[in-house]
Amino acid sequence: MSSKVKRENATTAHIETAYLLDLSVGASHVASTLYPTSRQACIVELTGNFLARYGSTDLKSFLLALAEKLDARENSEGAAAVRHYAMYGATPEALVIPASAVAKKARMLRTASK
Repeated sequence: MSSKVKRENATTAHIETAYLLDLSVGASHVASTLYPTSRQACIVELTGNFLARYGSTDLKSFLLALAEKLDARENSEGAAAVRHYAMYGATPEALVIPASAVAKKARMLRTASK
């Protein structure tokens, strides 16, 4: 294993350990959003909270770890939006969820709350 791979694995492990609660809460919040605009607001809020608590040193790594958590939850739209935000500082407006997916998620949420 090369030293670069070892360093990346150590960084990932450090991020997941240091920010475990923030990653879990953040993944839950992003995954619960139904619309791209609310997801964008959620990502901006999470980023602002992270910066206020920890500064900007690990922000990009944190966001990429958050995207991995969202992938693990099978929330590809959220993961893509967080990765885009990590790379460009904004969520892509082009990532729009099809109306059928929004309706399906809303039905699932209504059924789960009963």
